Amino acid sequence: MAYALRKPFSGVTGERITVMTSNKAAVFMLSRPHQQSGQEFIRCIYDSVEELRKEDNAITVQWKAASEEDELLKQAKTQAREATKEGLLRKYSFQ
Repeated sequence: MAYALRKPFSGVTGERITVMTSNKAAVFMLSRPHQQSGQEFIRCIYDSVEELRKEDNAITVQWKAASEEDELLKQAKTQAREATKEGLLRKYSFQ
């Protein structure tokens, strides 16, 4: 989510942006921030959202229950597995 908000929306203004995730914990974590593991990623998400809001964008994060037939979910899982293979993790850094 941190990477998805950082790069593709650079220069976008006055839009309604919705981020959908099947990770219910991620949505909950963003709605109730406190010190926890992964805080660096959460801070990055907040920073990205703040930058987008400065450009008059409206940001919504929604949870969507995953289903095994969901093609987008299958694609995301495949890409996530590929990105976490040994040696590739640094290549896909979100910073």
